[in-house]
Amino acid sequence: MEPACAQYDSSLFYTLKPGHCTFSNLEFTHDLLINSLGVRDTEAALNSPEIIFLGDSFTMGWGVPEDSCYVRHYGKTKNKRVLNAGISSYGTIRELRLLSRIKRDSLKILVIQYHDSDILENREFITNDNTLKISSRDAYEKYSRNVRAQSGYFFGKHTAFIGKYWVKDIMGHFREKAKPDEAKSFTNALLHSPVPLTGINIVVFETFSYNHERTFLDDLKKEIDNNSYPDYIKNIKIVKLEGILSTGDYYILDDHLNSSGHKKIADKLLQIL
Repeated sequence: MEPACAQYDSSLFYTLKPGHCTFSNLEFTHDLLINSLGVRDTEAALNSPEIIFLGDSFTMGWGVPEDSCYVRHYGKTKNKRVLNAGISSYGTIRELRLLSRIKRDSLKILVIQYHDSDILENREFITNDNTLKISSRDAYEKYSRNVRAQSGYFFGKHTAFIGKYWVKDIMGHFREKAKPDEAKSFTNALLHSPVPLTGINIVVFETFSYNHERTFLDDLKKEIDNNSYPDYIKNIKIVKLEGILSTGDYYILDDHLNSSGHKKIADKLLQIL
């Protein structure tokens, strides 16, 4: 929603704005170097990547330097051509639409990072007869102004965030059931991908806040195993992050991973893949 960092897009609602911008809050300051596609990676990374990471702010590396995000850790260690195509708040539908703009002649592995907020976009896609409806530029700019107006400080704001953090830390790990239609909404997005996914190895993992783990990946496996899907869905590789992250791997006020959290995810992906 920051005009210096994002811009309206008639097919995706917004992308990051090519060039450079800086975002700061009480816990971090980070620079965003954005390529011509509108994602946080180099221009060279757009040249026939072998591995593409799709996702939201967790994949984009919100709150950490570009070379500290798990995509970069993974790419450097594997010595592969890797593209970070994560954009904040994207759901599966827009992630796949963004994929259609990327050169895919060398694509071997598609890594999709899921977040529970994806259900909003994926469900709306089904409601609209598998059509992605994009609001106007005026609507985007109005929404951007409203979000920025509401993001300022109010008395007790930071105390409330810290309280939430402490409560979750005290409660320890707990699992929340995914919404009943989450897994099916996700596979529906893959079935209606604007680009063919046949022959591509798809990897799916889920990020979550603090110790808060969910049943989405278990539900996804059941959905895939118990229904008739094409091979590219039947053969999805599911990677679970359960137990590897602690509250120390997150910022306190901003509900995102810090550098240690990104490193742990990269190590898990390197171990599994």
